[in-house]
Amino acid sequence: MKRDWYLKGVLTAIAVGLWVLILRPMFAPAPSRAAEAEQAVAKVVRAERFEAVDKDGKTRAVLSLLPGGGPGLALHDEKGTIRAGLAMSSDGSPALWFADKKGTMRVKFGLLYEDGTPLLGLLDKDGKVRVGLSLLPGGNPALSLFDEKDKLRATLALQADGSPNLWLKDDQGKVLWQAPP
Repeated sequence: MKRDWYLKGVLTAIAVGLWVLILRPMFAPAPSRAAEAEQAVAKVVRAERFEAVDKDGKTRAVLSLLPGGGPGLALHDEKGTIRAGLAMSSDGSPALWFADKKGTMRVKFGLLYEDGTPLLGLLDKDGKVRVGLSLLPGGNPALSLFDEKDKLRATLALQADGSPNLWLKDDQGKVLWQAPP
């Protein structure tokens, strides 16, 4: 009797093993392409443009090369307006900017020129720089104010020796007042 019990156990184990290893995969549905795609992980993805879209298919972010050849990232709001961006110009100067609801750039952070001079610009509703904060080549700070015609009208800066300097200019660029003279 013990021998029959043992033999039944062994045969059951063999039958279950055959089912799991051989027969079940033959009758199981094939995995879907979506399931296979979820399991596949690429180490590198190469493309000229990447887009992230929301559940409705609207583009919300784009990573691509700009017309000048530098890389750029644009972030779109729910209406499709570009509201923020990160870009690198063809000379390698990076910039980060923010736009209003109409898509007009209003704030810009960047590194300018080959020496990497940092700049913070505040722009008006027409996209013109009105306030600029930067570091001069010697590393001293400067605050510049521009009129609606893009003319530099006032600058407050620290000179190389650390002393302050203020220039006030007319709309033709002529210095009206300077302290210290």
